[in-house]
Amino acid sequence: LAKQVVIVGDDQQISPEDVGIDQSQVHVLQQRYLHDFGLKETFGTGYSLFAQAEIRYGNRIPLREHFRCMPEIIRFSNDLCYTANPLIPLRQYPPKRLDPIVVRAVPDGFREGGSQSARNQPEAEALVEAICNCCANSAYKGKTMGVISLQGDYQAGLIQRLLKTLEPAHDDHLQQGAERRGD
Repeated sequence: LAKQVVIVGDDQQISPEDVGIDQSQVHVLQQRYLHDFGLKETFGTGYSLFAQAEIRYGNRIPLREHFRCMPEIIRFSNDLCYTANPLIPLRQYPPKRLDPIVVRAVPDGFREGGSQSARNQPEAEALVEAICNCCANSAYKGKTMGVISLQGDYQAGLIQRLLKTLEPAHDDHLQQGAERRGD
């Protein structure tokens, strides 16, 4: 209804999920209410407002700068999605910044258990060792840490049990984090 509109989006990050939706009902509604609309088939569950604007108007102006994330996160996004037109990170490292933890392979790691009990003991032990090393480093004094387990709840519980075996100086630091998360 507007004479002019600006739609901001990113087709690399935002897309509707239409898994499990009965498309036949969508088609019925398209026929009933949109029978005289051009491109009526795009008024379905698989098209975002951003996609609608791209289909109808084109004239996309890609943003080139990103202001929120640190350079290594933008580098990851550039490598994954924006190789042709990489984003320029505007946020820079603060003074006395801690080095990010480096992702590393655990050569003797292995997954065991089913989908509800998946775990990787060597990976959990290596992670806890890395956290212990950080806790022993004075640069981390007063800092908080978090762990995200993509393996599932069982692996997260395993990591939490291993962390609870740390010496008391580290345990206070870890308990404060667990209370904040409600664990």
